[in-house]
Amino acid sequence: MKTYSVKDISKMLNTSTETVRRWIRGNKIKAIQTSRKSGNVVSAEDLERFISNNPRYSQLLDSSTMNKVAIIGAGVLIGGLITSALLTFLKKKKKKGNKTQLEDFTEFLRNSVSDNNKAILQKQSQIKVLQSEINQLSEKNSVFEYMLDHDDQLSESFETALSNIDD
Repeated sequence: MKTYSVKDISKMLNTSTETVRRWIRGNKIKAIQTSRKSGNVVSAEDLERFISNNPRYSQLLDSSTMNKVAIIGAGVLIGGLITSALLTFLKKKKKKGNKTQLEDFTEFLRNSVSDNNKAILQKQSQIKVLQSEINQLSEKNSVFEYMLDHDDQLSESFETALSNIDD
């Protein structure tokens, strides 16, 4: 049975070791204390259970940060993102009562890639709009800073603008 130390989990989930210990004390993650010196260890099964119940952390995982998590009962090691995707897929399949097939999972992954690509394009579009707004604000700031540095022009512009408002 594959186990992970508190330190391993904190690195995988990009959090502090104290946070992981707090989860263990709060029974959010089931752990076994191997010894006082070695500390707690968490089985791959219990870690997967925690991850599947906390989507925030499943999104942080990838095969480089999670030294491969064992799929329960399958004996197959795959990366954290695939584990998360498989858990989501299996939950949907259980609701439908269908038998799980590799082809179905492959199609699920293809659909996920398509959905993610659409989301990426949407986010990139939003970034362009935000970048345009940032550029406009930067241009305004440049003009304002120039005016602040040139009192004579500021005074003249102020008087001209004030007279136009009064008219």
